[in-house]
Amino acid sequence: MILKDLSLYFLILLFITYGQFYHQYKFSDPNLGNNDYFNYKEMIINPLNIDATGSPFVYRQFTTVISKVIYDLGIFYDSKIVFTSNNDEQRIYFSILLSNFIGIFLCLFSLIFFLTKYYHLKSVEIIFFPILLITSSFGYIFSGISVLTEGWTYFFNLLIFLFFIRNRYLPFLIISIISILNKEISVIYITMFIFFIIIHDLFFDKKINISRVKYISTSLFLFLLYSFMRKKILPTPGYEGHLEPKSWIENLSNISLNFSFLFQGIFSVGVFGILIVLLIYSKRIRDFYNNKYLFGITLTIFSLYILGLMTGIGNNIGRILSSITPIISFLIIIKLVLKNEKTLLD
Repeated sequence: MILKDLSLYFLILLFITYGQFYHQYKFSDPNLGNNDYFNYKEMIINPLNIDATGSPFVYRQFTTVISKVIYDLGIFYDSKIVFTSNNDEQRIYFSILLSNFIGIFLCLFSLIFFLTKYYHLKSVEIIFFPILLITSSFGYIFSGISVLTEGWTYFFNLLIFLFFIRNRYLPFLIISIISILNKEISVIYITMFIFFIIIHDLFFDKKINISRVKYISTSLFLFLLYSFMRKKILPTPGYEGHLEPKSWIENLSNISLNFSFLFQGIFSVGVFGILIVLLIYSKRIRDFYNNKYLFGITLTIFSLYILGLMTGIGNNIGRILSSITPIISFLIIIKLVLKNEKTLLD
């Protein structure tokens, strides 16, 4: 029965998302906010070439390798689009957009699969409620389905989280390693998240869950390995201040919060606002600190904002934070919509 149900959910999800993909292809323009595309374009032209573009983009090979495969297979829809380009570049543009769409689709379907398998959900309305939250969010519309690396980042972020809460170490390790090849933020966010879970355990339960130490040690080691590779093994010029504490201090001392930062930096994570509103409405605001997972995700979001200010990435922090939208949506459905105290997150 679950295979029949998943086939139905797959088709529903396809009908929900294919129009969004088509709209992005027809009307998006990377010159208006997603200009990292021009770095990734060079990586598709010169795959696995460390000199193709600068740091940190050149280390994010996963999305562009998938894009290169799509390009080489000749998968392409020829249509007039807003983004001005010649035919060959339009093919590159289409291939990276399709790569991201595949990643985001797998993310959404993985969430459906998890809710169906482990929570035995049958109601289509409840199953697709987190999907609605994700696909209507600002960050998803602007950069989730885009010509960047966000689609696969959504996917890896969600899987790393799900494997952590299910205590599946080997899949957690494998996906974490692969995620480094897509975008370094995945191991950064999960390291922060597990750290705050451990803090919650210490403060409220007065003990340490040893398995969490194993997970945080793994994610922290992978980030340090990434940093070592970027600085020593395969150094490439570009944004060196991201890994320099001196630069972090300088950036914090020169903070400038403008409307653009508030709009794209804050509103890109609108689903977190929905979480806050629902907690207030249901008179469960104390869950922010009573529940370890809501506590962890809240402080992780706050810490990522601080990290964004330290590294000087400006309103790009909103795009980074929006990639954990599937996780926040999952917490909303489990902790607020189901209203079930006997869940995997207790």
